[in-house]
Amino acid sequence: MQTERRRNLVRNVGDDAISFGSFDGRLPTKDLVCEHNQIEYCSGSIKLYGAVQNAVISQNTAIKALNGGVTLWDDRAKPQAQSITNVTIERNTMVEC
Repeated sequence: MQTERRRNLVRNVGDDAISFGSFDGRLPTKDLVCEHNQIEYCSGSIKLYGAVQNAVISQNTAIKALNGGVTLWDDRAKPQAQSITNVTIERNTMVEC
């Protein structure tokens, strides 16, 4: 099953505006599409964390995201870390991120 986040406006959020992931490597989040979203004045913008496979992050706009534009990160310590694989990041616009 594909997980999609399309055509959202997210503004003034104190954490990541849009995030995907799983802390269980046996149950990764798969087949993600995140496109045509507008993110403004948030702590973070788009984050992939933990176990993620097959993601497309495309044609999003982030304005003044304090912690970056698109973040690939595992929040857990290295012994428990999971893989983030097969990610395409293209045609995004980041302004003051």
